[in-house]
Amino acid sequence: MPRESKKLRRERAIEFCRRMGKLYPHVESALEFHDAFSLVICVLLSAQTTDVAVNKVTPELFRRWPTPEAMSQADPAELGEVIRTIGFWRSKAAHCVGASQMIVADYIKSFFAEIFCKLRISVNILNH
Repeated sequence: MPRESKKLRRERAIEFCRRMGKLYPHVESALEFHDAFSLVICVLLSAQTTDVAVNKVTPELFRRWPTPEAMSQADPAELGEVIRTIGFWRSKAAHCVGASQMIVADYIKSFFAEIFCKLRISVNILNH
C-alpha cells in the first residue's frame, strides 16, 4: 500500500474532525487549558493519568513556563519536580521541553521563511 502524503493525511484529519464535530457538537474536555500550546502540553501530560491529576499540576507549570519559548529553556529536572505527582513524570518532563523546542524551532523556521518570501517579492517588485 502506498504511503499517504502529508497533504492527504491533513485533509483526512480535517474531515474526521468536521464529522466528529457534527456527531458530538457539545463535547468539552475535562483538561483545563487556555491556548493551543497549553492544550498540547496538557494532552502530553494526560497519558496514563487522569485529567484531574493533570489539572492539579498545570497551574504551577504554566505559571513558571507560560510560553513555548520559556518551556523550551526549562531544565527537565526542575519541570519534573512540578509534575512529579503524575505518572511517568521524568519522561513527560523531557517530552514537554522537547515539544516546546520543536514548536519554537518550527515557528522560527516558518517565520523566517515567510519574511524571506516577502523580501524576495518586494525585491522583485522594486526591480521591475
